[in-house]
Amino acid sequence: MSFNDLDSVTTFQRNVSIPSVIDYIYAGNDLQSLIIDANIEHIKPQWSDHALLSVKLSLSDSQHRPGLWRGNPVYAANKSFQKQLQTKLDQLLLKMSPDFSPQLKWEAVKSTTKQVIKSFGAKYVS
Repeated sequence: MSFNDLDSVTTFQRNVSIPSVIDYIYAGNDLQSLIIDANIEHIKPQWSDHALLSVKLSLSDSQHRPGLWRGNPVYAANKSFQKQLQTKLDQLLLKMSPDFSPQLKWEAVKSTTKQVIKSFGAKYVS
């Protein structure tokens, strides 16, 4: 979890007075170079005393990411799409670390926009 400086975030809490960091995702050198994001998701204490840990890997053979991804330009004029996109981007900005590089911030904006377009598009078409 050291990828996003999350290695000191509490991931286990038996009760309020005993928080600790005991969970890890181990990755060999081959996988460590493919990590593009890491996250800790705290869930309801009724469900588990452990947090959910995740990493995102880039498994592409290419060193370059895909080029321009295009959404349907008709969506841009749709008020519902505009509201969904604004809500998701506002949420992203609230949780984005100020320590992220400009490149990482831009990649997060593009990824979030793409997710909104795909989600909206699936509903729009049906």
